[in-house]
Amino acid sequence: MKMFRRLLKTWRRINYYAADREATVWTRLSDVALVLSFVFAVPATWMTGVLVERHPLALDADGAIVQPAGGAEPVAWIADEDGHIGASAGGSRLGSFRIEAYDDTFGWPFVLRTEPLAAKLHLDLFRAAQTQLDVPPATNDPYQRAIGEAVRAEDDPVLFRRWHARSDATALSPSRWPISWVGNTIIWWLALLVLFSMLITTMKFLTFVAELRHVAMWNRRRKRNQCLDCGYDLHGLDFNERCPECGALVDY
Repeated sequence: MKMFRRLLKTWRRINYYAADREATVWTRLSDVALVLSFVFAVPATWMTGVLVERHPLALDADGAIVQPAGGAEPVAWIADEDGHIGASAGGSRLGSFRIEAYDDTFGWPFVLRTEPLAAKLHLDLFRAAQTQLDVPPATNDPYQRAIGEAVRAEDDPVLFRRWHARSDATALSPSRWPISWVGNTIIWWLALLVLFSMLITTMKFLTFVAELRHVAMWNRRRKRNQCLDCGYDLHGLDFNERCPECGALVDY
């Protein structure tokens, strides 16, 4: 409480010595823009969290499928970071595979929510005519069983969850980033404030141009001895106090 009273006293001292700002239409519009930009920033952040969706690549892994000498079941090996399969992958090669996993991210500019997606398997077998893209899971497929064993042998929990999610969608759960709400709201607030400030500046410029045109028109009418409001010819009406056309006071 003592700290609050001290802050209040400091605030009053600042207001006492601060110069008064002239209250005009433009200063009031600026104050309204400051409040409205924050009010609109919150729904703008929510809308980007719903409408702005991206699909970044979360992870990928390449490997080879080989048939060991004297073995009945094929064996899969995942390449290391340099793309090498390793000496243990000896045998007759049957083909290659690629595992890709993507995320669905929502929000801008910072991600508010991330929904991980199950891994996709692409098979390129030598006996097949073309690469099989996004192969559906099949427990009775010896190639997929071999790849699953290779995934477990990698001891990568993220890769394992993505692979397991191909047959069990509950293996993955979305992630939310509450702190991103604060950052996105502040960024949208500043962006909308700049936009409103540009609109106010444009309005001020257009108003200034209109005033210049009015002043030029009044000067022309005054030189021609016309009514400043309606342009009525006042020649011969030197003693009239008001314009006979519109009733405005005559400025001689």
